[in-house]
Amino acid sequence: MSTLTPPSAGPEITSAADRPVPARVVAGVIFGGSLAVMDATVVVPALDTIADQFGAQGTVGWLVTAYLLASAVTIPLWGRALDVWGERAAYSAALAVFALGTLLAMISPNIAILVGARVLQGIGGGGLTPLGQAILAGRCSPQQRSRLQIWYTIYYAIFAAVGPFIGAAALSLGSWRMSFAVLLVALILPVLLLRGQLSTERQDRHRRFDLPGAALLTIALLGILVAVQLLGTGQVLPAALSATIGGVAATAFLRHARRAADPVLCPGLLGRRPIGVGVLIAVANGFALFGCITALPMVAAEAGAGPAFIGMVVVPLTAGWTVLSAVSAKLTLRVGLRVLILVAGPLTAAAGAVLVLAGTSPDLAVVQLGLLTGATMAGVAAGLVAIPNLMAAQSAAPRADLGATTALVMFARNLGGMLGVAIPAALAGALGGTVGTRPEVLAVFGLVGLGMFAAGLVGLRRSGCGEGPGGAAPA
Repeated sequence: MSTLTPPSAGPEITSAADRPVPARVVAGVIFGGSLAVMDATVVVPALDTIADQFGAQGTVGWLVTAYLLASAVTIPLWGRALDVWGERAAYSAALAVFALGTLLAMISPNIAILVGARVLQGIGGGGLTPLGQAILAGRCSPQQRSRLQIWYTIYYAIFAAVGPFIGAAALSLGSWRMSFAVLLVALILPVLLLRGQLSTERQDRHRRFDLPGAALLTIALLGILVAVQLLGTGQVLPAALSATIGGVAATAFLRHARRAADPVLCPGLLGRRPIGVGVLIAVANGFALFGCITALPMVAAEAGAGPAFIGMVVVPLTAGWTVLSAVSAKLTLRVGLRVLILVAGPLTAAAGAVLVLAGTSPDLAVVQLGLLTGATMAGVAAGLVAIPNLMAAQSAAPRADLGATTALVMFARNLGGMLGVAIPAALAGALGGTVGTRPEVLAVFGLVGLGMFAAGLVGLRRSGCGEGPGGAAPA
């Protein structure tokens, strides 16, 4: 099996039609998507500082949640934009919205405007990643597409780890605003790389955006997430009202999606067991990755660790995710997806236990060692199944629904990330503190991960998918 040349160097990649794909296109779209991933984590080390500056201890978590929510909901809409507007217009629009949100975040005078800026960043970031994948997928053969998934994961994991470093460095320089300034300058590179390289051809001028579906889905997610946060502060009645609104909107969305010609998400695909199971596993992956990336720096800061450690505490998680993602596709061919899940489930639970023991220790050295160990275990567990899970779901999808299936799994990962930020914060608030002061709530990562992966094991066994050699696991 040939190896795909990294985007940074090497010969041009050829498509199925033997048309050369310039390396600058590959580098441009991967770098643009990587910046969007980095933006999800760059603000994490500064959350406590921002909360103190704006007096927003109860709402600062929305700086992460708002970004993930906006990016999750808009992923399918950007896919439609590519068909209707063409590569150049769609990708340029995503870059412009992301840049505008970054500029507003850098100059925000209060928490409300900062959260709004994060929403704009999320809308733009929700386009950079799937649009980049779609642009390359249209120019590469199916075999090269699968290898590109590995490169995407590697670079995204690297940039997710770089985010907290930049955020911590900005704090050491005296201002969290510097982290957004770095992002704004970095956006110049994908603009230069992609200048004159994207097509203006429109694939489908007759498709329409599912704006009603997007609105209902947004209301449903907001209702549920707000309910979780309100429960964390003991506001039971407002939480019940918010949950009711979210539930009604979710029901209306499902009814709408069954009738719509081009729904923003296709719930009917969940009836295919490998896809439904893949969605559950993606939720668990997102929960562990974004939840730990958000929580671990808070625990480290509360324990008295310095800025350098706070910035690097998530590196083992992203490193484990990167390394295992790079080899997990081949591992699936040898042992099957079920075996990987059988390893990843208990490993995730063990990671949660280690994080609890470490976070409750009075010894700073023990806390630091435990956080690094738990982060590594969580990253390895997530990396074992990230790419094989996506590929298994794609292999079960009809060809006409391949894009919708990919978007559904990506949406599930982002949804898991939002829950991974909101649920631990709510639990900590209910116990009388924050995640940094109540690190025992980190047990939720192990419990949720183990439950999701157990469900995945049962579902895949019944579906006959992911059996390894001779089975139905995808290459």
